Amino acid sequence: MKKSGIINPELSAALASLGHFDSFVICDMGFPIPKDARIDLTLTAGVPHFLPVLKACLNEVVVQEMVLMDGVKTANVPLHEELMCMVHHQDVGYVSLPEFRERAKDAKFYLRTGE
Repeated sequence: MKKSGIINPELSAALASLGHFDSFVICDMGFPIPKDARIDLTLTAGVPHFLPVLKACLNEVVVQEMVLMDGVKTANVPLHEELMCMVHHQDVGYVSLPEFRERAKDAKFYLRTGE
């Protein structure tokens, strides 16, 4: 039995399957995602939160680039500040919501949080 790190078997396997240039999306409950690429982590509204999911993933895999919706810089300043504290060696890019949705179509999988 695995005793540390991500213990969700579906998520652990999905992260282990990532290769160079593969992408994944951590999203909220309302983000439009295909059912066959969904890893649903939701428990109740707000659980789990986005940041703990991101932190757990960053502890498991090498992330070269983090792409955020440009609105986060002004619409959710505290979240943006926390995200910037988590960035160490990753490039950070900002795109509009329509562009984010378009880019998300190439994701290998989507992690649906309770946010």
